[in-house]
Amino acid sequence: MRGTAVLALTGVALLLAPRPGFAQGLAPSAVQLAAMRPFERWIGEWKGTGWSTSASGKRTDFTIVETVQHKVGGTVLLLDGRGEATAASGEVTVTHDGLVVLSYDEKSGRYRWNGREIGREPVDAEVKLLDGGLEWSIPAGGGATVRFTIQFDGTRWHEVGDVSMDGTTWTRFMEMNLLRQ
Repeated sequence: MRGTAVLALTGVALLLAPRPGFAQGLAPSAVQLAAMRPFERWIGEWKGTGWSTSASGKRTDFTIVETVQHKVGGTVLLLDGRGEATAASGEVTVTHDGLVVLSYDEKSGRYRWNGREIGREPVDAEVKLLDGGLEWSIPAGGGATVRFTIQFDGTRWHEVGDVSMDGTTWTRFMEMNLLRQ
């Protein structure tokens, strides 16, 4: 029993011991920092409204708050969003509760959008940079593709969601407009 305790304490000490390089401090990759520079104007808290339609065509209007922060030494962005809809009865329902990590993969030279949203499958998508924004898409089953396009500047965030069965004809199912707070 005593030997096991010594082994456990030794293991903990090794895990907590400084590793080579820590004494000089950690420095993020210059390539990753440069790759994340286009998103600088996105940092902050954003609030606004939007709408979405379900597969059956029912429209839902919502309010939304998105917070975008630098993390991991500026090499990733963390997006934390929450949307709510208020029914005529006054009942409030959550329409969006999600978390995304946006990063640059130095080895592949590509941006990644890794997200989780309550009640949905995890998302791991490649991001395409646009002038003033980005676009990402995922397969949605049945041969459909869902595409999200986000445009942002210093004060506004405009996002749309479109779906297509052929990659040519797109149907809008979501739009939101947010303002920097």
